[in-house]
Amino acid sequence: MMISPEGYYEEYLKGKTKEQIMTAIRGLKQEIGRLKNTMESPDYGEGPIIHPSEDTRIHWTRTD
Repeated sequence: MMISPEGYYEEYLKGKTKEQIMTAIRGLKQEIGRLKNTMESPDYGEGPIIHPSEDTRIHWTRTD
């Protein structure tokens, strides 16, 4: 699922302080780095598929 920068701003950052926005950006940067490292791992794609929890499925169903 892709989200535009404008959409992300409207949903998560609008009305936040500069410090809160910078914290969110650092969190996104860390998450991107973690995902990049996972995908570049030699073991990526060889392990079993882990199914998301019910709470995760409900959350993403509601946000679509």
